[in-house]
Amino acid sequence: MTTSNLFGTMHVEEEVRKRVLVRIRQASRIAAVICAAGAVLCCMRVLLPVVKMTQALLTSSGVSLDETADGNRVIFIASPVIEIWDTNGLLVGALHIPDSLEALLATAGLIVAALLFADISRTGRPFEKTAERRLRLIGITCLLVAIVPSVAGGLYITLNYGQFDLGLLIAEGAIPRAQHFAIGVLGILILTFAPIITYGQILQRQDDTLL
Repeated sequence: MTTSNLFGTMHVEEEVRKRVLVRIRQASRIAAVICAAGAVLCCMRVLLPVVKMTQALLTSSGVSLDETADGNRVIFIASPVIEIWDTNGLLVGALHIPDSLEALLATAGLIVAALLFADISRTGRPFEKTAERRLRLIGITCLLVAIVPSVAGGLYITLNYGQFDLGLLIAEGAIPRAQHFAIGVLGILILTFAPIITYGQILQRQDDTLL
């Protein structure tokens, strides 16, 4: 291969490299925004019921002058749900503990993903040590989302009734659903993919040395 052909090939490869880098940054920027928006939505799923229930408790006057209860009261029913009812028998607010745990864990995972994509968008370097750590953290979070909410709900119901009741656990959603298994498999795949980032770091260092 002549010198002109060699430099021509290197020029073409450099142009392809630049175009791919631009696409990576653009895709990462969009992914960061989507993950951040998802984190906000998951957080609001827990925050809004909590705020509503807190307001109901703070505005409760308890017992009036004629000794009749006119406030709100907290009722823990035989399921992993916290409910607040008023004295007229109307449901003020409810918080499903397993679903809330799931939403909080998903919020954490999406925040880490948003930071991961934001860094890639800023630097254009997907093969970094921080990227590997964050990818592992996302995988672990997926596994926690698949396991922790159902375990928490199952323990609450079992301890409340003093026995293991499979029918009740299924009825109350304390048994992992199909989406939980899917999220768990996704977490395993992400953890399996994380070592590839380490190999990518080696290739990237070699590529940086050649440039």
